[in-house]
Amino acid sequence: MGDAPAFAMACFDPRGGLGTAFGVGGKVITPIGAINAPGWASAEGMTIQSDPPRLVLAGWVTWGGGDNQFAVARYT
Repeated sequence: MGDAPAFAMACFDPRGGLGTAFGVGGKVITPIGAINAPGWASAEGMTIQSDPPRLVLAGWVTWGGGDNQFAVARYT
């Protein structure tokens, strides 16, 4: 994966370790926008969609020092 603004999530087991059944090694990193586009992303909130069950992250992304733009990622 090249450099790109990204959302990141981690899942922890009851003992505080990474929940390895989630994503890759307990972590998911999702590029938001074009690969090799300088910028940053910040996931600000998460909810669980009930039917069908999905995780939804919402936040902001900025490319090249421009204005903040709203971004949403939905996970199965």
